[in-house]
Amino acid sequence: MQIKNLVASVAMIGFAGVASADTSPVGAGGAFPDATVSNSLTGQGVFTSIINVPASGALASVNFVSLNSLAHTWIGDLQVSLTAPNGDNMNLFSRIGVTTATGFGNSNNTAGNYVINQSSPMFGPAALVPAGTYGQTLNNNAIVVQQGGVDADTFSVFNGDNVNGNWTLTVRDFGGGDVGSLGNWSFDYTLVPAPGAMALLGLAGLVGGGRRRRA
Repeated sequence: MQIKNLVASVAMIGFAGVASADTSPVGAGGAFPDATVSNSLTGQGVFTSIINVPASGALASVNFVSLNSLAHTWIGDLQVSLTAPNGDNMNLFSRIGVTTATGFGNSNNTAGNYVINQSSPMFGPAALVPAGTYGQTLNNNAIVVQQGGVDADTFSVFNGDNVNGNWTLTVRDFGGGDVGSLGNWSFDYTLVPAPGAMALLGLAGLVGGGRRRRA
C-alpha cells in the first residue's frame, strides 16, 4: 500500500511539470495618435501599452497575441510590435501592402478582435481584413518607412526568455488622416517544464515495478 501511495504522489508531481499554455494579464487599450507627417520616422504617431507578467520561468514559446476591439482606418499605416522585458522584439504586422518609401499600402479597415500567430494565413497586401486569426505579416522591403527597418524576427525570438516582467505592445501610425484605437490586448505563452519533474515520474515507475519479496 505504501509503494502504491508513493507511485501516485510522484506521478502527480511529474504530470504537474508537463508544459501547458497560460495567458498573460490583460493590457490596457486606448486611442492611437495620428501621424503628424506621413511616411516619416520623426512624424509617426506612437501608442504603447504594458503588461506586467508576475509568473516566472523560461519560455518554450509565445503562441499568439490577441488584439481586442482593434479599429483603424487604413491598416497599411500601422506597424504593431511586441517587446519582451529583456528587449527582444518582433513585428506582429508592419505596413501591410506598402512597397515604396512614399506608399500607403492596404487601405482596408480593421474592426473587431484579431489574433496574430505564426502559422495562420497572413494579411493580404490589398485584401479585406475582417476580424479573425492571421499569421505574422512582415514587410521586408528595405525602402518602406517602418521603425527599425527590415525586421525578420518571428515568435521564436522569445524562446528561452524569462516571461517575468513588463511586456510592451507598440502601435505606430505612419499615415496622416486616419485614426484608430485598441480595446485591450493579451498574449498566450507556454513555459518550459520544470527540470526533473518527468525524471521523478520515471522513478515512480521503477519503484512500482520492483520485485515482491518472497514470504
